[in-house]
Amino acid sequence: MLAGVIFDLDGVLIDSEECWSEARRAVVAERDGRWTAGATRAMMGMSAPERSRYLRDELGVDLDPDAINQAVVRRMTAAYRARRPLLPGTVEAVGARWALGLASSSNRELIALALEQAGLVKAFSAVVSAEEVAHGKPAPDVYLEAVARLARTERVRRHRGLERRPALRRRRRHGGGRGAQRSLSAGARRARAGQRERKGRRGPDARGDRARGHRRSRGREPPVGSFRPNGAPAREAPMVRPRDRLTLWAYELER
Repeated sequence: MLAGVIFDLDGVLIDSEECWSEARRAVVAERDGRWTAGATRAMMGMSAPERSRYLRDELGVDLDPDAINQAVVRRMTAAYRARRPLLPGTVEAVGARWALGLASSSNRELIALALEQAGLVKAFSAVVSAEEVAHGKPAPDVYLEAVARLARTERVRRHRGLERRPALRRRRRHGGGRGAQRSLSAGARRARAGQRERKGRRGPDARGDRARGHRRSRGREPPVGSFRPNGAPAREAPMVRPRDRLTLWAYELER
């Protein structure tokens, strides 16, 4: 069952590509750099440190990467405040059905500003900027970190616990998944042996045994965990011990 969803920011929740292009071009022009036709495409998905080094090394901006980063962020902040580039349907798309994470190549402060303008700060349980991981996109680092953080949130842990807690509790008590499978196999062998024994009987004794079994089970459903071999009626299925029933339940929950 789905426990959470990871969103991107630029181009998914906000229309920011034009803002990024204008901010970078302005920094390059201000420092007498040289803008190239493929620069925008080359920088798509880069983290802030990678982008700053590209502006210095490839486009000739004569500043250190930290200064370049700050210059771009200043221009992006001004553009966000002036335009508020929220895409239509963003608020509706980011609902409360699942736990949400955000994985973006933007700077952390720009992510915070965009979410604040959209009123979505509390909607995301895990927010990761590519400047916090080793490699920007298309490497999956930022998404993997967002998934790891989202998995540690209380909402996702509670969601996963509702599915696994009964099985895990019984596994700890009865020795784990392999023990559950061994118990199931043993229960199946006992059931088959009981069937063979009943089929081997003939005459009044066998009919009397069946009649007594019918009277004992009439009007009652077998307890949870009873084993029914090959679709046999419940009244003819041998019941396993309470310990085996718990183990069988754990096995079924794990399948």
